Amino acid sequence: MKSTWLTIQQNHFLLTAQRAVFWKEHQILLIADPHFGKAASFRSHGIAIPRGTTRYDLDRLADLMRLHRPRQLVILGDLIHSAGSKSRHVLREFQQWRKEFSDPIIRLIQGNHDRDSGDPPLELKIDHVQREYRVGPIVFAHQPGQHANGYTIAGHVHPAVDLRGKGRRRERFACFYFTPDYAILPAFGSFTGLHRIRPSDGDRVYIVAEDQIMPAPTRAPAHSK
Repeated sequence: MKSTWLTIQQNHFLLTAQRAVFWKEHQILLIADPHFGKAASFRSHGIAIPRGTTRYDLDRLADLMRLHRPRQLVILGDLIHSAGSKSRHVLREFQQWRKEFSDPIIRLIQGNHDRDSGDPPLELKIDHVQREYRVGPIVFAHQPGQHANGYTIAGHVHPAVDLRGKGRRRERFACFYFTPDYAILPAFGSFTGLHRIRPSDGDRVYIVAEDQIMPAPTRAPAHSK
């Protein structure tokens, strides 16, 4: 399946194979860790990385915006990878994208890479939030963790799980990770690393494989640190 519904605090969230979440009640589209311009940052240091990852990710985001027509886009940190990512090419593509989607409010939860890269250009009209943003029973943050006043949805970790295939072959898949106290979204950016998590009993994991999303079997070892 290409999407699946999940209920959190009596609210309905659509998990998509595009590594995004749509909150039905508040018409909010959520993504985490796009790291726009990461390839440009590598190239600025002389590392030969092909162009096109930012355009590809912005096109994916455009498809989501057209499909769901959100009132808000909330980005859970690490919008732009680094100061070196702010090339003319990257910023021009982002500005063109924003012109098409000029109506929705865009809120950015500040991530560790955002502190390094600096505030986004003013013409992108992004509402910059320092630490967290709360809507009803949900707290949006960059760093995952339990919050006393609501259920936290965060990013930062780039969660993934390893699944065993035929023989002894293992493959790593990006995933949505839900604990009783907080959730971690997969990194939206296509040029990002993956961090293996170890779910505990009671956690829910949904893996993303190509254009499909599906529940993954969970095991009982303690969470990774």
